[in-house]
Amino acid sequence: LGAAAVTATPQKRPAQSAATQGQFVASKPGTKYYFPWCSGATRIKEENKVWFQTAEDAKKAGYTPSSACKGL
Repeated sequence: LGAAAVTATPQKRPAQSAATQGQFVASKPGTKYYFPWCSGATRIKEENKVWFQTAEDAKKAGYTPSSACKGL
């Protein structure tokens, strides 16, 4: 296997920072929103994540702050 085999391997996209995705995250089927680093947020599947720039945006969308996420 040469260099061509390595370059043909699909590369994972680097994770976007919270600044480009949003400051808060919720799950499409869920009711709570989180900071991206909270344990609840880390369990949300990527395809179910909904991002918000502000807590107000998350509240307007019908989400409430997670009591398990300190600071919300």
